[in-house]
Amino acid sequence: IRYLSKANSTDKFSSRNPNPGPEIIMDDGSVEFEVESILKHRVRKYGRGSRLEYLIHWKGYQSHDDTWEPLSNLANCPELVHDYNQAFGFDPLQINSIECFII
Repeated sequence: IRYLSKANSTDKFSSRNPNPGPEIIMDDGSVEFEVESILKHRVRKYGRGSRLEYLIHWKGYQSHDDTWEPLSNLANCPELVHDYNQAFGFDPLQINSIECFII
């Protein structure tokens, strides 16, 4: 015990503390978060199929809170998904024929 020292309390990782960001509470009581932008896309293999995912930057959150979300989770922002697909010339209906994006 004589070799132990008291831990220093520093805020070295204080920026990583989760901040509750802005959330929208719907009429049915469910909580939704607002998408600020779509940064990237990828196609992940799951079993025999594949799934399209988008890297989402959430409004009111920092970049380390960005998450990969499947297209099914983005039903409330179809215009953002459409604009992203148009900007990159990406057709999500052809995900089974895309081999270069499979991770």
